[in-house]
Amino acid sequence: MNPIKRHRRHWLHFVLRGGLLLAVTATSPSCKKDSESWTPIDVSSPHDDKPNKRTSKKRSSKRSNTNKRSKTKKHSKKSKHRKKNKRSKGPVNHEQAALIERSDVKHLEERARAIHAKLLAVLPTGDRHNLSTVPFIFDPRPGMVNAFAACTRRGKAVISISHGIMQVQAQLARAQAVDKYFKTQKFKAYLNLVTGKGTAGIGDLLRGHRRGRPRLLPNKGFISSKHEHDEKKRRLQAQLLDEGLAFVIAHELAHHRLSHTGCVGKDRGKLTTSDFGRLLSRKVPGFNQPNELAADVYGIHNTMAADHQWKEAGAMLLLRFFKARTKLSLKDSVKFTFERTHPHPDVRIPVVKDTAFAFRLTGGRVLPTLPAVALE
Repeated sequence: MNPIKRHRRHWLHFVLRGGLLLAVTATSPSCKKDSESWTPIDVSSPHDDKPNKRTSKKRSSKRSNTNKRSKTKKHSKKSKHRKKNKRSKGPVNHEQAALIERSDVKHLEERARAIHAKLLAVLPTGDRHNLSTVPFIFDPRPGMVNAFAACTRRGKAVISISHGIMQVQAQLARAQAVDKYFKTQKFKAYLNLVTGKGTAGIGDLLRGHRRGRPRLLPNKGFISSKHEHDEKKRRLQAQLLDEGLAFVIAHELAHHRLSHTGCVGKDRGKLTTSDFGRLLSRKVPGFNQPNELAADVYGIHNTMAADHQWKEAGAMLLLRFFKARTKLSLKDSVKFTFERTHPHPDVRIPVVKDTAFAFRLTGGRVLPTLPAVALE
């Protein structure tokens, strides 16, 4: 026999024999008594009694860092969840969104009345008392893009907003929301359509003017259905519309608040600097422009105070629309600014932006202090 195989055979026999002996001794009673009195042998070295400070510090620091990281991760997750909850405004009302996209006049009137009530609610007590009785009416004439604060022949104050300006604001908000989330150019396309730029816009606009109704609404396929029904887009378009309507209504309320009309409050029936300004503005419209800037300041302040989620974005859309209609550069607008009843949008946009920035900086605690001189 091969000696190597013989050696393996003896080694296997020895292992099996030893295993049987261990099994037998474990079951014997004498072994049980010995096992009870058996104590383990300490085989640790004498250096193990003193723990290593460096390794212990490293382990403790690693544990503390991991604990801190886990805590910060949990805290960040909670904070993100809270921010999401704050930002989320609930489910989108798709029925109202569809009415906005169609520029439904009845829905826009209801929306404007609700915004008008919110603006009045945050005014000072005296202004709220004076303006709560002023009628808020709508101008149904087709194609009129206008809003005004005025006095009747009997000296009664009134605030009016046209259907046309509400429809334009709805379409501006709709186009801007699509552009933000889908990187399209619908806002510019709508401006070209309404102002008559481009071949298609000119033809549509001329046909509308021949009928006495300038075109304010685009075709049905202006925005694809996939983009139209997006929840983010519909939520943003509703906010932009509310911001734009609030700015227009608050602007007209400011004319009565600042005594530009002369038929509201303590100045009713008295000859004031506002009356002198109105007389001059009939012949020299430039005297009306400081009034308009003052109304812009108070209007955007009232808008942001009525709802802390409202910003100046809706007002910027409307001013960009008016800028496109003027078709004048900034150099030309400086020459012709005092031939208009309102300042050029390039003059009004910085005023609105600065007022909104000041509101955010002070939290709306400081009221704007722009003197009302040389007025409507």
